[in-house]
Amino acid sequence: MNYTELSVATQDVMPNKGVLFFKSGLSDFIQVGEPIQNEDGLTFVGKLDECGDIFCPNCSRKLVKNGSLESTLKHVAIGGIHTNIRVSYARFRCLNIDCQFNTRSQSIPFKADGYRITKPLKEYTEKLLSYGLTLKAVA
Repeated sequence: MNYTELSVATQDVMPNKGVLFFKSGLSDFIQVGEPIQNEDGLTFVGKLDECGDIFCPNCSRKLVKNGSLESTLKHVAIGGIHTNIRVSYARFRCLNIDCQFNTRSQSIPFKADGYRITKPLKEYTEKLLSYGLTLKAVA
């Protein structure tokens, strides 16, 4: 029988020994390589999925890629181990000389606004605090 099952994820058909897959809640995050374990906990390294064309908010011309940036965010603990997400994301530049706009960075969709944590960690923390736990207990 020759057919493609679209409802089956790649991880289901390509098992790796010693690798655990789970839904992380991090949209557009592509993990690169193995997680790094150190005294700070577990760090997952990856990049943001490349999006389509980006246009200048000032002159509406197409922006070009101008390097990349890296950010480390705290994420929900896995098995009691502190977890970090190190993500690299693109920086863009407008080539129009007359435009006042310089550079723009790709936004991280899973980053909590105003914090260096992921949205799932922020929601988890808020939920624990709403149950009456103290800040010390949540930390």
